[in-house]
Amino acid sequence: MNIFIALIACLSYTTITFIVYVITWGLSRHIFEKIKIYYEFLLGFGLGVVSLFGIIVLAISLNNPEWLNLTVLLPIFLYWVSLFFISVYSSVGVVACNVLGTVLFPNLFPQYYGAIENQELIIVVVVAYLVPFILYWIGFFTKKLSKWSMWSLTTIVSLVAALFATATKIYDIQYFNFLMTILVWLAVGYLTYGCLTIVEQIYVHALRLQTVVKYDDDYFLNQSSAHDELLKKIDAEKIRYGMYLTYFIKGYDTLENKISNVVREKITTEFAHDSYEILSHEFNEALFFKPNYKTYAMFVPIDSFEKVTSEEEKRLFARKVEDCLTEIKKQFIFKDFKISIKVNSYVSIYGINSNNLEHLFELNHTANLKKLNHSDETVYFVDPFEVLNEKIKAKKLLTLNELVPLNNATPYFESIYNTKTKEYSAYFVGSLIEGNEVSSQNFEVYKNLVEEYGLSSLFKRFLAMNSVKDIKRNSLQKQLCFVEYDARFLASSDFDVKKFLAQLRYHKINPNKLVLCFDAQVDVDNAKIMSQNIKLLKNQGLKTALLQFGAENTEFGLIPIYNPNYLFIERSICNKINLLKQNKDIVQNIAKIAVKIEAQVIAPDVNSYMIFKTLKNLGIELLFGELIGLGTKPKLVIDNELRYLLNK
Repeated sequence: MNIFIALIACLSYTTITFIVYVITWGLSRHIFEKIKIYYEFLLGFGLGVVSLFGIIVLAISLNNPEWLNLTVLLPIFLYWVSLFFISVYSSVGVVACNVLGTVLFPNLFPQYYGAIENQELIIVVVVAYLVPFILYWIGFFTKKLSKWSMWSLTTIVSLVAALFATATKIYDIQYFNFLMTILVWLAVGYLTYGCLTIVEQIYVHALRLQTVVKYDDDYFLNQSSAHDELLKKIDAEKIRYGMYLTYFIKGYDTLENKISNVVREKITTEFAHDSYEILSHEFNEALFFKPNYKTYAMFVPIDSFEKVTSEEEKRLFARKVEDCLTEIKKQFIFKDFKISIKVNSYVSIYGINSNNLEHLFELNHTANLKKLNHSDETVYFVDPFEVLNEKIKAKKLLTLNELVPLNNATPYFESIYNTKTKEYSAYFVGSLIEGNEVSSQNFEVYKNLVEEYGLSSLFKRFLAMNSVKDIKRNSLQKQLCFVEYDARFLASSDFDVKKFLAQLRYHKINPNKLVLCFDAQVDVDNAKIMSQNIKLLKNQGLKTALLQFGAENTEFGLIPIYNPNYLFIERSICNKINLLKQNKDIVQNIAKIAVKIEAQVIAPDVNSYMIFKTLKNLGIELLFGELIGLGTKPKLVIDNELRYLLNK
């Protein structure tokens, strides 16, 4: 027996079928995505026909009746390939052609097609067809069998079946030749599997290079040519107005960092396909494109000025888009985990907001970047003036950063001690810049410079939101926290309650656990607006407090407007409580005011035990300062030594 000739003949057969597989499926499957199942059926029959002709080439190459069993066995590889690498649908066509090649054609063309004439061959053929079929469905339902596992198990079981069938006749030259045929068959099978795996890797790598290659070319215009092609359409069809919609997976950057490329590609591919199918069905005239690799976009032409300016029409458009985005698949189940995604979208109006497509994309992108969708709506119409204000604010922050090193701002936490519970009950969150407290004398130079440039309000608001971030960063959302805020901004029409609450939600801050502190010495221009804003905030659970209460310039007339829950005694009063008798009287008067307005008194700057003892004897229950504990990290538990000192 010439095994070398048999190997050459087998390789000729596998080469023919391999080339056909690569062209028709391996590197081109994405082309037939819309008719996938029908194409798989057709491909199965096509591969089966190619196999029948390949057997003729094999038989001519062998030119030896002893090796005709290979003409029965090799087409079984094609069945494995179609089942493991294509789909169960394609395997139907392959099996049908294989049945012709093993049942009908041996009678018509016996010189080319071998017949199943002995029991041993029947056993191997039955096993080679049944085992991969069973393994496929096990893998389909359990998701725990890889292609390699299924191919290897099938090969091993087929070999064991052949050995079992010839165990008692191994010394017979006829059955020895049969066993050698099986070994050549299985060896060529592993070589075939290796080649197919390389093709799969090439295809996957191509997907990674193009991200959603299946749908970028078929459905979405390319990133580089998207706006150019859209302008051609606008010019050709004389479009004057349109809805420029961008939509995307919310938190895509975070998702991308936490999952593998394969998982990401599966999610983005399905997302692209679903969104196109659903949106294109609702908006027939829409053009789909991708401004960048993580953003999907749709342009819907509108035929009249009234439709793009009417609030009712805009609400109708938003409702249609929202219904479409709701239908998109948002849960993806993998082997060991489940991923859920959310979808957000922004809309600018071509012909109203701008005629420049790049500018419309910038409006949508900035609105998303600056979190202008305060109500977290699925579809948000961008307000260009709001975007402009955000850009102005960004420029002011750059100027402020030149005056004050904002990048060096760090938080500090002062633990507030409760004499009743004898535990820490809350935290005052302040700011340090280059090691200096913002409220200290050492920071006066910076503070005067900021005031000179008219950026005091922005500076206070920046520090406030920085403190909110630090509360989240240090997992204090369940603790009561005090943060200083700008009273003058709260009393202006620029303050947006919805936006403020949206920022708290974004940082996962419970409004019931946040107290906004205002300087009691600051007068405001519009007490009416302030009163309205404070009521709206309090309705959401926020509390208010007055700092520096009892100072010479305290605005007592604003107490009913602030409606404070807490009163912070002016710092110097606490510092000199044991030096000036009138300071004790001031503290007692503050306590009386607190009782009348149903507020609690808090004493800051408790830097020594003597100050603590005096304030405690005056009935002050909440105190904080250097004695109680402060630092860049919140102190959650009282030291035993300090607990003993405070309770003696």
